[in-house]
Amino acid sequence: MRRTITGLIMLALASLTPMKAAQAQAFDPRQPLAILISAFQMCGPPQAYSMLAPQLFNMVYQQTGGTGCYQDIAGAGPVSGMQMLGAQDFPIGPLYLIRVSHQNGAVADWFIGFNRMTGQVEFLRYQAPQQGSPPPSIPTGPAPTGSGPSPAPAPMPTPGTGGGSSSGEGCDLYPTMCA
Repeated sequence: MRRTITGLIMLALASLTPMKAAQAQAFDPRQPLAILISAFQMCGPPQAYSMLAPQLFNMVYQQTGGTGCYQDIAGAGPVSGMQMLGAQDFPIGPLYLIRVSHQNGAVADWFIGFNRMTGQVEFLRYQAPQQGSPPPSIPTGPAPTGSGPSPAPAPMPTPGTGGGSSSGEGCDLYPTMCA
């Protein structure tokens, strides 16, 4: 089991080398997200956290008291499926919206953004789908508050407060993807 996880991590890390535009289109963010979710559930392995940009790593460290574990993510159980709901390119790199299903029936929508120069995860946030609401989208952003801890590099502004900034469409919602 440990060998399989280590192998998956190494494969994901190799896939996170700096991306060119053509590579970004073929890139599948579900594999690194699955590895990070597993790490958040099992408190490691430590290599998984090397995917995170320094400010995101520090946020996860602070939010988890240095363990790297989120109890609500651990309680959801192993990932049973992932569905890509959207993608958008930003000045720093691509941002993806992925709906993740877990074996115990829990569902979460994850926003994950990658730096195309470093290959690291710059933005990461999850939320439970809102009952009776349409699925989220990258232009509307994640809910300003979510249930449980949310790995995120900075507090999120309220969605819908503007149509973007001079740095590009959506930079008001995802400032770390535009810096």
